[in-house]
Amino acid sequence: MSFPTPENMPDLNLSTPEREGANSSVDQNEALLGGWIKRLPKDDLEKYTELYLDALKGFNQTSSNEQQQSIMLDLYRAPLNDLLFSLTPFKLSQIYPDLNDRNNIIDALTELMAELALGYKKLVIESGKKIANLTRNPIAIFAINRACEQLGYMALHAYKFNREVPNKVFNELHQLYQLALLAEVEKKIPFINQRQRLQAKSSFKERYCQILLISISNPYGLKSGEVLHAYHIMQQFSVAAQIAPLPMGAEVVAGQFYINCLADKTPLPSELPMLENQTQPPTLVLDTKPAIGIVDSLLKQASVSIESAEAIDRNVLKQLIPYFNTSYERKQKRMPVTGNAQVCLTTGLEAIHKTLMDTRSLPNDEHVAQDLSWDILNKNKTGYLLCRQDIVGNQELNVGDFVAISEVNATEKTLTKLACIRWIKTDFNNKTKLGLDIIEGEPMAVRYSLDSMSKIRPAILLPETSQAASLITMAGVFKRDKTIHIIPKKKRFQLNIMLNRLLNKNASFERFTFRDVM
Repeated sequence: MSFPTPENMPDLNLSTPEREGANSSVDQNEALLGGWIKRLPKDDLEKYTELYLDALKGFNQTSSNEQQQSIMLDLYRAPLNDLLFSLTPFKLSQIYPDLNDRNNIIDALTELMAELALGYKKLVIESGKKIANLTRNPIAIFAINRACEQLGYMALHAYKFNREVPNKVFNELHQLYQLALLAEVEKKIPFINQRQRLQAKSSFKERYCQILLISISNPYGLKSGEVLHAYHIMQQFSVAAQIAPLPMGAEVVAGQFYINCLADKTPLPSELPMLENQTQPPTLVLDTKPAIGIVDSLLKQASVSIESAEAIDRNVLKQLIPYFNTSYERKQKRMPVTGNAQVCLTTGLEAIHKTLMDTRSLPNDEHVAQDLSWDILNKNKTGYLLCRQDIVGNQELNVGDFVAISEVNATEKTLTKLACIRWIKTDFNNKTKLGLDIIEGEPMAVRYSLDSMSKIRPAILLPETSQAASLITMAGVFKRDKTIHIIPKKKRFQLNIMLNRLLNKNASFERFTFRDVM
C-alpha cells in the first residue's frame, strides 16, 4: 500500500537512497550521534562535509523503525540548517580564497542537503506502506514537511551561490503538495509525540509558498547577501498567498501563476501549462494577490523596526514586490545578434580605469577573464545577455558589480561601455549566463583625491545625459556634502565637487551624483 494521489496525477515518484537495508557502523543512539556531530571539525569545512555525508549516507542505507528514523534525521538536520543560514558567499570566500575550493564546498553542501531530503522521502514512503491514510499518519505528515523544507533549502542554496537548482527539486515539491492537498493536511503543523517531541515550525503550505515566491522573484538578480533576507521576507507573504488546484478546462485569470505538477519548473505567470497532446496536466494555481495586499503593512514595519534583528530591508522588499504582479515584464524581447558575436568584459575599478584610459589595447590584468571573451546571446540599447563556458573557475562576478564591455564595431574600432551586472546563473555544465544593464553615457577615466595630502585614486565619471552626472569610486568614499578633488585625463581641467546623492553601491564600488563647487 502507498498513499493515494489525485486522479489526474501518477503515483508518487520520489528519489530515495540507492541502497537500503545495509549494515552500517553509524550510531543508532541519538545521544552518541549528537556527541559525534558536536565533535566534527567545524573549522575545516572540507573535512566536516566529507565526514557528515559519509555518516548520513550510511544511516539512510540502514533499517530502523520510523520513529527512530525521524529522531535521528532531525539530529542530522539541525547543524546542517544552521550552516545553510550562517555561511554566506562572503564568509566562504574569507575561509577559502581559492575559487575552486569554494566550488567544492558549495557542491558538497548541495549533496548533503540532497541526502538529508532522501532520508525524509524514504521515511514518507516506508510509513505509507504501513498506514496509507495520510490523515492518520503523523510520521508521514511530519516527514513530508521536512522533505519539503530540505528540497526548498536545496533551491535556496542554489540561489545564494547563483547556481542552477538541482534536478527534480520542484517536481518532487509539486508531487508532495498534491499528496498533502488531497488528504487536506497541507495547512497542518505536524508534530510527533515520542521520547523527544518533534514539531515543525510552519505548515507544508507555507513552506511550499515560501520557496515558490522567492523562485518567481528573480532570485539570481539578488545580491549574495540579500538572498537569505529575501527568503525570510517571503515567510510573511507565504501566509497570505493562496494555492489551489486548477479545475479541468479552466481559463487563464489575470494575476495568477500556474504550476505544472508533472514538470520540474517554477510557476509561470498567466500561462496555462499544456502537454504535447494539447491536454491540461494536473495544475496548481498560485494566487499572489492576497500577498500583494500586505505590502503596505510590511513597508510600514520596515520603517519602524530599523534597529531590530528581524528588520525588513525596504530596498530588498521593493525589489521583490514587482514580481508578484503577473503583468510585470520579466524578460526582454530577444533580438537577433548582428555584427560582432563576442565582447570582452573587464571587472575591478583599476582594470576598468586602465581600459578607458587606452581602449586600443585591452588590459592584461588579474581582474579580466582569462581569454577575455563572452558570447553575445542577446543585446539591445539597454543591455546584454552573455554566456561563457567555465567562467566559474576563472573569475569572480557578483550581482551589482560594475563592468566595462569592450566591443569591436564594424570599423574595427573598440567601443567601451559601462554596465551593471543584473543577474548571474551558472548551470550544471559550468556555463554562466550574465544579464547586464548598460549605464547611460560615455564613461570617462578620471582620478580623485580627498584632499591635497591624500593618495590619488582612479574613478569613473559618467557625464550628464538624461540623468545627472555621476562618479564611481571605491567603496567608503561617499558622505553627503563631502568635497573631493577631480583630476581628469587632461589635467588642466581639474575641479572640486561636492557629493550629493548615493545611487547604488556594493562591497567594492559606490556610485553617486555630485555638484560643482565654485
